[in-house]
Amino acid sequence: MNTENDNLTSKLKENCKQYNFNLYHGYPEKGAVLCPNTEGEIREQELLAYYLLPDDSVLELGARTGSSSIIISKKLKNGEKHVSVEPNPDTNKILQVNKDLFNAKFFILGGIIARTGGDYWYYRKEERIVKYDTGMKCNTYCFDELNKTYNFTVLFADCEGSIQQIINEYPNIGNNLRLVIYERDMAKYCNYNFVDKYWKSKGFKTLYDNGFHVAMSK
Repeated sequence: MNTENDNLTSKLKENCKQYNFNLYHGYPEKGAVLCPNTEGEIREQELLAYYLLPDDSVLELGARTGSSSIIISKKLKNGEKHVSVEPNPDTNKILQVNKDLFNAKFFILGGIIARTGGDYWYYRKEERIVKYDTGMKCNTYCFDELNKTYNFTVLFADCEGSIQQIINEYPNIGNNLRLVIYERDMAKYCNYNFVDKYWKSKGFKTLYDNGFHVAMSK
């Protein structure tokens, strides 16, 4: 038994209780009801609530309907220092509804972080990004250009294995970050040993690791 990790998990859960809220997981105009944020993405929310600082600037990859996005919004002193990236156009509609519901200030990008001009498609069945035509080509946004405006200090990645592609295309992405939180959520397509070693090579130390969710900081 990892007592240290168990103790930290208890602290994460207790700290996040102050952030209970309801948000939409479907289309309100089609009869969807508000659901508790605790119905999904729980550990991600707990890590964000525990480790984010009010002055951080956050790049969020894979926002889905926004449960973690709202936690980030509540934590930041300046809610405009938060870019929320989501490639699924249908999910983006729900994300916008939830953003408006909480009067949040984060900026939504419909697409992915990749070298501009690269050919990437969204594969709806597995909710991941692929390099072959699925009929849903992704908009691409350049990390370097966004970083000039936002000067990111935190990367939160729930992006179904795309974190390796981003590191490969932007090998300096970790230079100025102070915190990274990510999931090992698509081991079939992503080499997480490579990902873990990359962050460590940039001076990051592990804060939390349960085998699936990871938080590291400098």
